[in-house]
Amino acid sequence: MHLVSRSVTFNYCYDRPLQCIATQYKPDSGRPGPTLLFAGGIGLNQETWQPIIHEIFRLSGSSINIHSAWVVERPHHGDAALLNARVLKEHYTELFINLQYATAIQTLLNSDELSPEEKENIVGVGFSGGCATLIQCHELLNKQSDLRTATIRMLIFVESPWVGMEALPLYKVMYPFVRKANNKRPKSWKSVEDAMAWLGSHLPWSTFHPDVMQTISETYFCPDPQNPGCVTTKTTAEQETTAFIDNGMASMKLMTYLRTLLHRLPVHLVLSSSRKFWLPEIQNLIAASVKQDRPLLASFTEMPGKGHYLTAEAPYEVASRVVHFLEQDVKAKL
Repeated sequence: MHLVSRSVTFNYCYDRPLQCIATQYKPDSGRPGPTLLFAGGIGLNQETWQPIIHEIFRLSGSSINIHSAWVVERPHHGDAALLNARVLKEHYTELFINLQYATAIQTLLNSDELSPEEKENIVGVGFSGGCATLIQCHELLNKQSDLRTATIRMLIFVESPWVGMEALPLYKVMYPFVRKANNKRPKSWKSVEDAMAWLGSHLPWSTFHPDVMQTISETYFCPDPQNPGCVTTKTTAEQETTAFIDNGMASMKLMTYLRTLLHRLPVHLVLSSSRKFWLPEIQNLIAASVKQDRPLLASFTEMPGKGHYLTAEAPYEVASRVVHFLEQDVKAKL
C-alpha cells in the first residue's frame, strides 16, 4: 500500500515557546477508520517508527481500514531539537519534563492539522516513556474546559514501565548510571559510516533490526558545528539525560490516573519477556503490577527473545500485534 507523508512544524508553549514536528502517513485514498498516534521513547527519533507504520498499513490491507498515522517528535529530539537548539541550551540542560511532550501532542490534536474524522477516532501507540506521555495527553484532553477536539479511544503500550510510585527510589538508583553512560558516548564522528559502526557495536543499537539501523543512518545525523567535516547526532546525549528522571516519575505518578480508566478505555500492553533493562527489584515490581492489573487490561502480550527496545528490535512483530488489536476491535463492534 502506497503511503503519502507530510510533515508539519508547529509552535506550542508549556513554560516558554518551542517548536515541534509531526509527520502524517496516509494511504492515497483515505478511508474511514482509526487514526494511529505514535509517541516515542527517549533516544528514539520519530523516524524509527517508519518500518512499523509501513508494515501496519501493509498488513491491514483489506481486513481493516486505517485512516492515517501521526508521529509526533519529542521537542528535544531529532529535527525538532535542531529547531529548538538555542532554547534547549539556555533553559533545558538539566531537565526536560514529560509534560512538555504531552503538551506538544495536545497542541497538535487541538489544531486544524487533523481532520474532524481523525480527531474522533484516535488510537495511541506508545513505546517506553512515550506511554506515559499518551496517558498525560489523555488527562490534558479530559481537563479542557471546552468541548474536547480529540478523543483517544484506545491505547497500545509497548514496553511501558508498568509500575507505580513504589518504584521511585529504585528508579533514582538507575539515574546516575544512565547519566554516566550517556556522558561517555562519543559526540562526534568523522562520517556517518564511522558513527554507525560505533552504534552497531554498542548496546542497545547492536540489537536493533537492520531496517531500523538503516533508518537511523539516514536520519539521525547532522554536521557537527564544533568539528567541521564531522557529524554528530541531532539528539544529544545530554538531552536524552534531561528527560530520563522526570519521564520515569511521570510514568509512576500517572499509573493512578490510568487505573481509573482501565474499565472503560481499552489498553493493550506488550512487554518483552526479558526485563534485564530494569534493576531486578524493578523487574519484580513490574511483574506484581501487571499481575494486579491484568484482569482489567484489554490484552497482555509477552514477546520472547527480545529486550526493552521492542519497537527497534522487532518492528515487524510489533506491527503485527498492533494490527491484531485493531482487528479484534473491529470484530468486537460487529
